[in-house]
Amino acid sequence: MDTAPTLRERAEEFAQELTATFTGVLGPDVPRFVAEPSPRKRGQSVRVVVRTVDTADIELMIAGTHALSMVCDYRCEWDTSATFLKVRVANFHVLPVDQATPLFRYEFQADKSEHYPCAHLQLHAHP
Repeated sequence: MDTAPTLRERAEEFAQELTATFTGVLGPDVPRFVAEPSPRKRGQSVRVVVRTVDTADIELMIAGTHALSMVCDYRCEWDTSATFLKVRVANFHVLPVDQATPLFRYEFQADKSEHYPCAHLQLHAHP
């Protein structure tokens, strides 16, 4: 008898898919993605965070030089049927090396009010 996968197992599969995609595009030096229990609970549902191991930045190279860093994470939970992994929050920030303010960031939040978009891209000015 097959047992249904746990939320953690589904999130680990997602982390493996992300690792394969990022290494396929950016090369083998990309830190791998991992699934970890979220420190917060939403009501009674448990969440899982999928991010790079040790929250390491992903180095983006230009002509062999580390020029930008990408930080991304996903906060996941079960969908309403407890069948599929749902990404509740996703963040992608791209920063110049040694700077705290990103060049741009893309953020998604599934449960936004109808008066606000669930995703936005924000560009930051840099000298």
